[in-house]
Amino acid sequence: DGLSDMGTKLGNLIMLDSYTSSMCINSWGRLNYARALIEIRTDREIKDTMVISIPSVEGNGEVLHTVRIEYECKPPRCGVCMIFGHDDS
Repeated sequence: DGLSDMGTKLGNLIMLDSYTSSMCINSWGRLNYARALIEIRTDREIKDTMVISIPSVEGNGEVLHTVRIEYECKPPRCGVCMIFGHDDS
């Protein structure tokens, strides 16, 4: 599943919101956004964008798209110990 793969690149995918889940399960409609709860790993960069590959409509390969990532909560993170909740200033 593409959303699971994206979540894994950011950290540990805990869950998708109910609207996003129903769109994935029932394969109807089109999502302009997906909302997920992801446990972010402190040893990884917090990304603002991600490049994903999507199968081409013509069926002859893939197309690369840049997806913007927004965070509902982005707490301070120390650049020295990499722990959330404080910074190194």
